[in-house]
Amino acid sequence: MNMRNFLFHVAAIATLLIPALLFSNPILCLILISCVSLCLIFLDGSKNIIRFFIVVAIPGSLAEIVAIHFGAWQYKNTFFLGIPYYLPFTWGNAGIFIKFLTKKYK
Repeated sequence: MNMRNFLFHVAAIATLLIPALLFSNPILCLILISCVSLCLIFLDGSKNIIRFFIVVAIPGSLAEIVAIHFGAWQYKNTFFLGIPYYLPFTWGNAGIFIKFLTKKYK
């Protein structure tokens, strides 16, 4: 495994662990998740990665807002329509990692 692949995997694990471990401190969670987002955007390096990030982050977050509205689940610390501020970054990170995996296993 080369360093780039390794860093993608570390970022994916960080995207899972940061909210799971730091949900009670949403500001720290937001800062760390957004740093992971910047790292993933840099690692990907493609021209349209920011657009891709946004295209994944917005619908993912909207889906969660709808699910929360209808009572499917709830977050302990919410700030915007039932979701924490860091959630769109988490969705964007997941999209970049899925994009990475599809390229890797083509």
